Amino acid sequence: MKKILLLSLVSLYSLLLSAQPGKNTVLLVLQENTGKINIAVDIPEPFNGALTKVVDGLAESFENLKTKLQLQDRYEKIILLTNTQCTRANLLSYLITQTKLGKTVDLLILGHGGGNKDGTLFSLLLHNDEYLPERDASYIVNKEKKSFKGISTLLSDARAREGSSFNFNLRLVYMCNCKGGNTNDEWLSIGAKTVVGTVNNNYMPEPQITYFFNDFVINGKTALQAANDSWAASRPFYTLVPGMQTIENGMTRIDCSKMKVDGNSSLRFAASKLGVNETKTFTIRAGEAFNHTTLFMSAGEQYQFTVSGTDKWKNGSTETTANGYQPGILDAARRQSSYNMMTLVGEIFRDLNNTSYTGQHFKIGTSRTYTAAISGYLMCHANDVLVGYGDNTGSVALTVKRLK
Repeated sequence: MKKILLLSLVSLYSLLLSAQPGKNTVLLVLQENTGKINIAVDIPEPFNGALTKVVDGLAESFENLKTKLQLQDRYEKIILLTNTQCTRANLLSYLITQTKLGKTVDLLILGHGGGNKDGTLFSLLLHNDEYLPERDASYIVNKEKKSFKGISTLLSDARAREGSSFNFNLRLVYMCNCKGGNTNDEWLSIGAKTVVGTVNNNYMPEPQITYFFNDFVINGKTALQAANDSWAASRPFYTLVPGMQTIENGMTRIDCSKMKVDGNSSLRFAASKLGVNETKTFTIRAGEAFNHTTLFMSAGEQYQFTVSGTDKWKNGSTETTANGYQPGILDAARRQSSYNMMTLVGEIFRDLNNTSYTGQHFKIGTSRTYTAAISGYLMCHANDVLVGYGDNTGSVALTVKRLK
């Protein structure tokens, strides 16, 4: 009996801790800080060079650590292309390999950027004075003219290797770089769904980066909401900083730092959103205690839920429809005591993991019209004892239609 109890507790703990939002999604971090800071321009060598290396290392180490701590349980994998690894060749290689593995790629670019004097060409700075311009271009680097391949030719280079039908699985590009937003269209042209960057100089890279990914990945906000809210949340940190009220291009440096979002501004990290009269069908498995549908419902929206009466699932040897069956004495510990045993239940979660349950639940059965009480993600399950899903088999097809 003790062994059974112990196994049940371990099973319950595992269910509560497992997270599923980032399955098949990887975060590719392209980072070169360089370590150059304006206040150090008058410091003589070799002290200037030493300071630059220290700042470079500290800044990059901080972002790598912070990114992993914040997001490692959200993405299936985080790939760090930092410092010497921060090259166009590596970026191209990983975009190709992760796409071929069937992964969706979000790209976080950390570093510096800018444009030429007449504003006709913008670029991001990579390792060892390598530029990643909008298009193939030449720059004077250390008094020597060098050619660099651009963003716009990444896809054509990939197709030269993989065939003319190859396309990147590139979803989100987020750039903290100054003037990175001027390259948004180039990222869209190679297949990115959503691109975020500042058109002007970005004086508030942090905590904007941290706030954005917290809102986009963890809180389920759209890319546009996350960009706007991260800028608004970062403003108080800079309001009293000397020089931040200086006017550039007709706006303060705080306003210069606001992110521009292009492409699908309604993109969510791992959720689908239905339009009015749009439908989607989800497979709900009896043996899974947490069926995260990734459907995001906003408060006040109305939905119709339907399951065919011919769809059946089993609790042990007992077969039933999604309406479930009258519970017995041993079923008293089922998750929702007011609903039938094995009836289909919907619950609202703040996030796409097993630990963010809001307390909002509703019985679906084979048919239900429901108006969302709060905003969140739909999770469904057969109403069973939480540690009793091991002997459940079968599944039902749940069709959801948004009514208004």
